[in-house]
Amino acid sequence: MPERAATVKRIFNLYARGGHTFKALRDLLYEEGHTFRQSQKRFHRSALACILNNRFYIGELHRHGQVYEGRYERLIAQDIFDQCQNILHGRNRRTRHQSSDRPLERRPKSGEVQTPRLVARSSIRSV
Repeated sequence: MPERAATVKRIFNLYARGGHTFKALRDLLYEEGHTFRQSQKRFHRSALACILNNRFYIGELHRHGQVYEGRYERLIAQDIFDQCQNILHGRNRRTRHQSSDRPLERRPKSGEVQTPRLVARSSIRSV
């Protein structure tokens, strides 16, 4: 199990840095030789989400709505776990810049009125 613990630590550390999507994280783990199971080599998105949300790795055990202190050593520090939770729940996302070539693709902000613009193009040339 030490190799599984190393994989879990690697997942948390990479994700806490930010900039990794689940797909990029999955591919990087595969390139480094970390596998999910023998039958399934690459991590699936849901498996990564389950690992990153699992409070067991910070020493907590949840049973029937109660929180118990785990008997095992913590694998992940609380601050790294919290950082991952912030990223997972969107509290650390950077805003996307509007693409200047497609201004109508962005959604209007609250209270903002967005009217559609029609552009007419013609293949007939005037002489």
